[in-house]
Amino acid sequence: MPAPSRASHGSTISGTYHGVDATRAVAAATFGAVVQVESFEILGITAEGDRVAVEVESRFHTVNGALYNNRYHFLFVIRDGKIVRFNEYLDTALLLEHFG
Repeated sequence: MPAPSRASHGSTISGTYHGVDATRAVAAATFGAVVQVESFEILGITAEGDRVAVEVESRFHTVNGALYNNRYHFLFVIRDGKIVRFNEYLDTALLLEHFG
């Protein structure tokens, strides 16, 4: 997995990643422990200018049988029809409990 470009703040995946390959690698390393996605529900979308905010709730089952249920805020910045920035906010204590 590529190293984040800033301090990890206690999570093995927290940080800033640049490019599609780095983003895919961290997602694969984290969610490789997910065996079944029960739901990934969009709760709301707000768009203003080049920014799109998305609220999401997930329910996953992990390889050890635990239910991982978290809420997220995704912020996308779009220019010329492409995502140029993506920020994800979530309950990091819950993330650490399930994925380290």
